[in-house]
Amino acid sequence: FGAYAATVFPLALAGYLMKQEAGGSKQRNKRYETVGSKGFACILSAFSRWISYLSGIACLLILAGIFVSNTRGAFIGFMASCVVFAVLIRKRLDQSMKPRLILLICGIICISLYFILNPEVSPLKRFMQTITTQADDKAAEGAPKLAGGAASRIFMWRDALGIIKDYPLLGTGPETFGMVYSKYRSLDLIRNEGGEYGRPDRVHNDIIDLAITKGLLGVFAYLWLLFIAARVCLRIIFTDKMTDGKRGEKSIFAIAIFSAGIGYFVQNQFCFWILPSTSLFFIMIGCIAGLTPSRQAYNARAAVIPITAILIVGLAFCVVKTTLPWYKADLQYKQGAELYWSGEKITSIDRFKSALSLNPKEKLYAEYIVHACLDTSDKLPKNIDMAIVEAQRMLK
Repeated sequence: FGAYAATVFPLALAGYLMKQEAGGSKQRNKRYETVGSKGFACILSAFSRWISYLSGIACLLILAGIFVSNTRGAFIGFMASCVVFAVLIRKRLDQSMKPRLILLICGIICISLYFILNPEVSPLKRFMQTITTQADDKAAEGAPKLAGGAASRIFMWRDALGIIKDYPLLGTGPETFGMVYSKYRSLDLIRNEGGEYGRPDRVHNDIIDLAITKGLLGVFAYLWLLFIAARVCLRIIFTDKMTDGKRGEKSIFAIAIFSAGIGYFVQNQFCFWILPSTSLFFIMIGCIAGLTPSRQAYNARAAVIPITAILIVGLAFCVVKTTLPWYKADLQYKQGAELYWSGEKITSIDRFKSALSLNPKEKLYAEYIVHACLDTSDKLPKNIDMAIVEAQRMLK
């Protein structure tokens, strides 16, 4: 939630700073009658009249949501987007906007002080938890160092370099970090987490996660997309000029998208992507195309057929080679798990083996084989050897 709120905040802020449409209600109603009935036009007119005030209220509510989420990555992304927004919007506001801006700043200060001074939800306490002065070595005691989730992220990033080194170009594949990380996981991470051997499925860094799952080629494609989007945004910001008494509304919207994109990118270097904020991010990139001036139309029909054919062939290949076998493997695993927990552990071994043959990289199937073999070793002593073989294969 914090990641989504931090991303959407600059958009609400831009809506609050937009100049209200000039003219009376009759003129606005006449303009909106082109999109529907008179009743619908009146609704749109009233909404456009109050949009800035509603956006201001939304800014305060979103800010409160960021504090309530108490997410460190969201705070860092939020601060980065606010700094970028303030630097770019500074020379693009009319004098008439100053009272409205001062009112919003006062509201932001009041909400911020309330949450910062409240020890239960204070973000300062959350950030201070990342540093400790305790040490196992008495000689090093008193020296500040990272602890908790921050230290775990550092250890995971360091371990992830080994995965990138082994799979540099194409990576290990989508959603496979949890499958391969156990081979590269260091003892430092296990000690930092109190000896618990969990199975993280995210590396908590967008670029590193892309490099692991999609390879360096995927990272290059992603960064190239960001570069193009940022370049178009900056071009709109610095070329949009005042027309008909309005100070570059396109540039204000472009500043909001650029700032929100910066906040999204920064916070994702300390956490992982989630569907709401990632969907909003790519929607904003699509909105950038609507801000650019129209170009000469080209014949798109000639490109539709080959692109469609490539997509169909690629999708069919992925379904046949990966998705379908993985789906069958999950079905076999589910049946094996039902047998295992119902007490039929000897029968469940064959199901787990079948699942592992369909998806050899999924270590969870091998773990269940080891457990089932050890649990049934009193009846079938040979299962001990099978458990050892599977355990050795998991560690490779």
